[in-house]
Amino acid sequence: MTAPLLSPDVEYDTVKTIADVALENDAKYIIFSTLPSIHELSGGKYTKVTLFDIKAKAEQYIRGLPIQSAFCSLGSFMENFESASFLTPRKEEDGTWVVALHVSPNIQWPLVNAVGDTGKFVGAILAEPARFEGKTLCGATKLYSLGEMISIMSKATGKNITYKRISTEEFKKRMKLPDVLVDMFMEMLAFLDDTGYFGSDSEKLVAWAVNNARGKLTTFEEYLEAHPLRLE
Repeated sequence: MTAPLLSPDVEYDTVKTIADVALENDAKYIIFSTLPSIHELSGGKYTKVTLFDIKAKAEQYIRGLPIQSAFCSLGSFMENFESASFLTPRKEEDGTWVVALHVSPNIQWPLVNAVGDTGKFVGAILAEPARFEGKTLCGATKLYSLGEMISIMSKATGKNITYKRISTEEFKKRMKLPDVLVDMFMEMLAFLDDTGYFGSDSEKLVAWAVNNARGKLTTFEEYLEAHPLRLE
C-alpha cells in the first residue's frame, strides 16, 4: 500500500519503482492496494479524482509485468467518521445535527473497517494465491445508503441527525481544505451518485469479496459501538 499523495506523478513513480525492484529481486507475487479509475468508469466525465485514478494506473502497470499479482480495492474507511470530515454530522445554528452534501441520500457507500478488516481480504489472497491471481477483491462489509448511515449514526449517538442536500457552491464553502481536495471530493461523491464506488456492478463485486474474506467483517453499527462518535 502506498500513501495517497497530492502529486499523482510522485505516487505512480513510487509504485513503479517498488514493483520494478520486486521483479529485479525475483519476487514471485505482488499484492497491491488499488482503487477504481473514476475517469475511466465515468467515460471521462470526472477528471479530478487523482487519488483513485493514479492507483488504477499503477495497477495496470503491475498487471503488465511478468509477475503474478492480485489486488485489494478498499471501500470508504469507517475510520473517516472519527475525523472532522465532510461525513461527520455538524451542529447547525438551531441546535440540530446535520450531514450536508450535494448528492442524493440514496447514494450507495461501501464501508470497510480498514484497520480491523483489511487483513481478512489480503489473507484470502495469501491463503490461495493461485486462485486470486489477476483478481481484485473490492473490500467492504456492504453497501450502505447515505440515509442508512445517518440512521445508524443517530441510533449510536442518541442524537437526531438529519440529511440536508445542499448546492455544490455551499458544499465548497463548508469544506476547509485546499481547492484540489475540495474538487476531488466533489467529483468523487458525484461519481458515487451517478455510477457507484466500484462502478455499475458495485453490489456484486462487494458481495464476492465478502464471500471470500477470511473472517467476519465489521458492520458500521459494530464499528460505532467500539469507536463512538463524539459530537460536541
